[in-house]
Amino acid sequence: MKAELIEPKLFQEFKNLKKILLSPKDYQHLIKVSRSKVGEKVLLLNGIGGSIETMIQNIGKNEFELKVLNIVEKERDYRIDLFLGIPKKDTLEEAVDFATQLGIERVLLFESEYSQKLKTDFVKLKDRLNKISVSSLKQSNNLFLPNIIFLNKDFENELKNNKYEHQFLMTLDKSGASKIEKPLSRKSRYLFFIGPEGGFSESEELHIKSYENSISCHLPCPILRVVPAISTTFGFLISQLKD
Repeated sequence: MKAELIEPKLFQEFKNLKKILLSPKDYQHLIKVSRSKVGEKVLLLNGIGGSIETMIQNIGKNEFELKVLNIVEKERDYRIDLFLGIPKKDTLEEAVDFATQLGIERVLLFESEYSQKLKTDFVKLKDRLNKISVSSLKQSNNLFLPNIIFLNKDFENELKNNKYEHQFLMTLDKSGASKIEKPLSRKSRYLFFIGPEGGFSESEELHIKSYENSISCHLPCPILRVVPAISTTFGFLISQLKD
């Protein structure tokens, strides 16, 4: 279904209406880019769990009329964050795209030892990644937009303040791997680490393993690129969640 992201404040106004009237400025994207027509359904998302399913009733020169069909407001089914050693630019953009589709809550970006030096302004890069995330949200109809955060070298407080139940490092070292002893609760928060193209350095892996509640996991698969590693690890963690 075609979707548009709206501000949470606007969502609160719209959810109490039976019909929504948008100005030309608001519906310009629906007409010029999405090429929407009367009778088509459009999903209005606020990025924090809310959606309004609507149907286009009229397209005029000065207004765009939507009929409200259904309203959904929900909490996250799971709370999983990604700690990503910054890979090369095109891989980073693809990773943010996939993280949005998967419903990852926070993408924590860290310049690790093997990260390629990004020749760009981080403010501009974050703006670019946010745009990619919004586009992915619309295409996937996901209800939640991830929070993209660039970490500095002193990121310890960021991890401590969020009180993760467990932090998972996917490792190629079978001997150093641990087992998940009991099912993971959906109510808790989790974090998993994925390195850049060259992986994390040995010292970085040792540092991650030293964290309280850190678990090293080995999956029976070959070396994966960044994006497949994110999808595979996320799928593994989701399979461990229990109500």
